Amino acid sequence: MNRNEWEQVKKIFDAALKLAPNRRKLFLDKSCGDDDSSRREVEKLREHSGSSPKPITQLGYVLAKSGNRERAQAALAELKSLAAENYVPAYDFASIYNALGEREEALNYLEKSFEEREVQMTFIKIDTRWNELRADPRFLEIIKRINLK
Repeated sequence: MNRNEWEQVKKIFDAALKLAPNRRKLFLDKSCGDDDSSRREVEKLREHSGSSPKPITQLGYVLAKSGNRERAQAALAELKSLAAENYVPAYDFASIYNALGEREEALNYLEKSFEEREVQMTFIKIDTRWNELRADPRFLEIIKRINLK
C-alpha cells in the first residue's frame, strides 16, 4: 500500500470513528466502494482499536465540548456497550460526563475510578478536563483521598 492509499484509508477510518456505530457499515460501503483492499485495511484498523475505549472516549469528550450533545451521548452508549465485554475505566466515562456538563454523574464515576484504583487518577490534579470541578467539594475530597494535595 503506497502513502496515498494509506492516507485515504486513515481518512476513512477517522471519519468512520466519528459516526454512531449503526451508521458505520453504510458509510464504509459508500466510502470504499468496490475497493476491497481499502475496506480490508479500514476493518483491520477498527479491529485493532476495537477493544480500546480510548478513541471512543476522546471522540466523546471532543464532541461534548464542541456542543454536539447527541453524538457525545452516542459515544457514551458505545462505551457502555464495550464495557459489557471489556474493561472500560470509570475515568473515561467521567471525562465525557464532565464535558457534557453532567457534574454529578462525572463525580460519581471519578469516585468509582478512585475506588478501582485506576492509574488515570494520578493525573487528575493536572488534567485540564477537570478544571470546571476544581472548586467542587466532592472533587476536592477525591483529591484529598488520593493524597495529591
